[in-house]
Amino acid sequence: MPENRRCRCGHDRNHPLVVRKNRYSKWGWFALLLGISANPILVQFACIRCGEVFDETNDPEELKKYIT
Repeated sequence: MPENRRCRCGHDRNHPLVVRKNRYSKWGWFALLLGISANPILVQFACIRCGEVFDETNDPEELKKYIT
């Protein structure tokens, strides 16, 4: 389990004001455009109140949770 990082507002990745930003490879974007689920290569968590990107992961096991 990752450490519980927080933004300067004090929100962690499970707070309603925190959004997830998935990053994909070129092939991942191509798959998404065709309507196929793709694995992200990086997931970042950002607070919408302060705008800070305070946490990210590229761990393959954790990325499986964020397949779109």
